[in-house]
Amino acid sequence: TEAGVDPAFSLAAKRECNCMWHDFLTAVALVFVIEGIFPFLNPAGFKRMMQTVSDINQRNIRWWGLLAMATGLVMLYLVR
Repeated sequence: TEAGVDPAFSLAAKRECNCMWHDFLTAVALVFVIEGIFPFLNPAGFKRMMQTVSDINQRNIRWWGLLAMATGLVMLYLVR
């Protein structure tokens, strides 16, 4: 153990850190799973959607991104 550090505190800090990384990596994994559902189930529809999105101006895409982030933050607040 480190000099002057309570071993129980050190272990608790490690567990908290590991839990935080576990939660973060779980969230990233879920993003990949959710993002992959539509292209897997309907690749032609996904391709059409991507072509349609490429025709939308950048300002509208930015607003949709902001709306998605705000919705996610509200959901996190309510869940946590």
